[in-house]
Amino acid sequence: MAEINNVSDLLRLLREQPDLADQMRAILLTREFLQIPITVSSFAEALSTMSDSMATMAESLTVMSKPVTTMNERVSGLTGAVQAAGGRIDRLEAELAEVKATLDRQNERLSQLMGSDYESYAADVVPRRLRSIPGLTGARLFSQRRKYNSPGLNEIATSAFYADRITEAEADEMGQAVLVFEVTIAGTESYVLAEVSMTVRSEDVTRARARAVILEKASGMRTIPAVVGAAIEEAAQAEASPDDGSAPAVTFIPLEPLPA
Repeated sequence: MAEINNVSDLLRLLREQPDLADQMRAILLTREFLQIPITVSSFAEALSTMSDSMATMAESLTVMSKPVTTMNERVSGLTGAVQAAGGRIDRLEAELAEVKATLDRQNERLSQLMGSDYESYAADVVPRRLRSIPGLTGARLFSQRRKYNSPGLNEIATSAFYADRITEAEADEMGQAVLVFEVTIAGTESYVLAEVSMTVRSEDVTRARARAVILEKASGMRTIPAVVGAAIEEAAQAEASPDDGSAPAVTFIPLEPLPA
C-alpha cells in the first residue's frame, strides 16, 4: 500500500480506490445518515403523488361546484317565482274579499226584500187566521213596519211617554213592532202584536213578548204577543210557552212561505 504522509496523500488514495472510499465512508458515517438521500428521494416522490392527488381533488371540486351553482341559480329562480305567486295570491285574496263583501251586501238586501215581502204577505193573511180563533173577531191591520204605520200607534207612544207610562227607549222599541192588529176578544178591544220571520227563533219570541208588554202598558189595552212564520225552532217553542208560567205565553201563528 502506498505511504500516506499527509491529507493530500489520503485524498488521492481514496480517489484511486473507490472500495477504500466506501469502507471509509461506512466507518465515518452512520447508517441513518447514509439513508438520507434515499429517504429524501422517497419523500419527494410522495410529495409529487400528493400534489397530483390535490390537483385531481381540486378538479373534482370544480366539477362538483358547477351543479351546486346551477342549483343555487334554480333556487333563486324558484324563490322569485314563489314571491311573484305570493303577490298574485295576495291580489286574488283581496279581490275575493271584495267579491264576498259585495255578495254579502246583495244577500242582505235580498233578505230585506224577501223579509219585507213576507211581512206584507203576513199582514194580508194573518187577520183571516185570527178570525178563525173562537171568541176572536174583528181582526184588522193596525200597524205594519216600513209599510203602514198607523198614526194611532204613534199617538199611543207619544201620549204614554208624556204621561210617564213608558220611557223614550220603550216608545222607540214599541215602534219597531212588525205587525199590530186590532181584535175583539169576548167583546173587549185588544191588540195582537206579532213578529214575523220565515223561521221563528228565540229572539223573535223575546222581542214579541217585550214589545207587547210595552204596548199594553202604553195603551192600557190587553195585548197578545205572537210570532208568525213557516217554522219555529224547538228552543223558540219552549221560550214561547214557559212551563213555569214565568212570562206571558207567545202565540205561534203558522204561515206558509210566499207562493211561488
